[in-house]
Amino acid sequence: MNSQSDGRRPMGLCPRSPSRPTRKPLPKVSNSASRHSVIPLSPSPFPPLMPHADRTSDPRPDSDPRQESWPAVASSSSSMESPEEMCGMTPKARHVIMVYGILFILLGSAFAQLLTLRYLDFDIGKVVNKAVASTTWMLMALVCFLILACVNMTNTCPINYLLALVIVEAVVFFTACDRWSKITFDWGVGIITVVVVINIVLHVLGILMPLKLQPGAVSVLTITILYSIIVGTIFIIVYLNGNIYMLRYFSMVSLAFACLIVQFTVTVVYQRRKDFLTRNDYVLQATILAFLCVYMCHASIVMVRFGKFLVDQV
Repeated sequence: MNSQSDGRRPMGLCPRSPSRPTRKPLPKVSNSASRHSVIPLSPSPFPPLMPHADRTSDPRPDSDPRQESWPAVASSSSSMESPEEMCGMTPKARHVIMVYGILFILLGSAFAQLLTLRYLDFDIGKVVNKAVASTTWMLMALVCFLILACVNMTNTCPINYLLALVIVEAVVFFTACDRWSKITFDWGVGIITVVVVINIVLHVLGILMPLKLQPGAVSVLTITILYSIIVGTIFIIVYLNGNIYMLRYFSMVSLAFACLIVQFTVTVVYQRRKDFLTRNDYVLQATILAFLCVYMCHASIVMVRFGKFLVDQV
């Protein structure tokens, strides 16, 4: 047999390409150790992008010793903290701070407007009542209240804040157009001071008084129904009689009802009841307290003028 080549290349090989190297088969690992075995990797000159977790407590004997030098990284569930916990505040404390922060802003704006009108001795009712009646402002505030309390879409920022401003401004216009122009600046300061003191007392009672001595949700609902019946009866009598002085009794009943609602709302703000509103409703709760406080100024003016009338008669 002739061992020399006849000048012809074998089939399947290019004339200028070397022969393909043979591939070495991968080492086979037994099935019993395949689950816990680690294939050794070539050392990388670059460190990993993120540190590995600490494996010093790993019971496996074949753990990589290079990864044991990296510091331990806590899990996201244990390391993530809420903003309230990072600031040292509980959700209840943050809720109370938000309610009173909004309340102070709304009341400060309302009282500043009322006192400015009395300081300048400007009767805004002569200007506004020609276009809009004073009772229209109260109806506007009540409608905005229903929208803010019942429509979920309006309970988001900035719609809830805008509705809160509209409600407070509406009750300010109602107070300024109806009775506010009939008192002096000193009387205005005195009435606002008395109303603020009454609200502070109601807030303290709502915070400290036992719940057994305070009206619950069922009692408030029953009193609200009775209040609606009494108010409806007074307006019917005024409509049939034409005696508008009967409306002073409406203001007196409304003042007592407002004090009750303020005290009940304070217990809701401090979450002393199981039936409190959602924690995200701090705008609604602050608006209720601000609305009632400004309306109590209007009712107090009626009572002061009625008391002055009785003194003059004597």
